[in-house]
Amino acid sequence: MEKYIFPWDSQVMINYPLAMPMFMIIMSIILAVISWINNME
Repeated sequence: MEKYIFPWDSQVMINYPLAMPMFMIIMSIILAVISWINNME
């Protein structure tokens, strides 16, 4: 589980090169939804 929570760990980056872009995409979607909900009010 930790390899998905901390994708910037070097060993994880070697084993899972797509971990960091996927992490960034997921975080950006979460932030976009939060911002969208806040702006609807």
